[in-house]
Amino acid sequence: MSRTTTAAVATALLFLTGCGPLQGMAPAPGAAPAPAPGQAVDPEEAAEYMTALVRFGDPESMREGLTLTEEDSTAHTYLRHHTQMAAAHAEAGDPLANGSLEPLDDGFRMCLTGSEGCADFTDFTAEDDGLLTGFHVEGQDPGERMVTGHGVAASSAGVDAVLLTAYQSIIHDTLVVTAEFTTVDDVDLDLPGAGYTTPEGVRTRVEDAVGEYSLTAGTATQAVLYFPDAPIGGKLTIGGCLPECSSQVHLEFPID
Repeated sequence: MSRTTTAAVATALLFLTGCGPLQGMAPAPGAAPAPAPGQAVDPEEAAEYMTALVRFGDPESMREGLTLTEEDSTAHTYLRHHTQMAAAHAEAGDPLANGSLEPLDDGFRMCLTGSEGCADFTDFTAEDDGLLTGFHVEGQDPGERMVTGHGVAASSAGVDAVLLTAYQSIIHDTLVVTAEFTTVDDVDLDLPGAGYTTPEGVRTRVEDAVGEYSLTAGTATQAVLYFPDAPIGGKLTIGGCLPECSSQVHLEFPID
């Protein structure tokens, strides 16, 4: 399915709902309650946000969608997280494919290209100024499964780690962590050997790591780390070595 344009999605949504706001729809039996009500959501704003979200192959276009959201809201952090993922894959020379989008009677269905993975986005909310604040994914609030970092999370042997975002997917329960690493000296980071210890003390090894492993002095890399069936609230550990292992790198920081 090709990506639907913003105008087409908004028009189709208006036709299907018969009204402008996305709020006020009767929830499906057993669905989670809608986020706290705010200003009624403009369908075209929601469609523009979702159109930005599915542009995985163009991180800059995804970032433009952040202007539609309230700072530090669920809508903002969710899009920022997926933008960081897309940017890291693009930087590593492995750009992601765009997703596809179709309107529903109370939101949108997003599907990943080349995958059977689809998710329904419903119950959009906004501030009084119209900026989007949240939504549900498959009837759940993704804000309860996301964290965002602020500043340097850990330092070792001249290497700084900055936690950007983390999100445990509602669809497949994989914890996806985005982070940036900067170094004063040349360093080899053991991203493929990264480990995560859950709040219950269970240690799991990274399933996939995207990012530059060998950094030259004064450079940085954006990385994405995937940990299956791991909840937020634990600790991430990454090792590494300076040239000839003259010094070892040990980075450990909380994902909470």
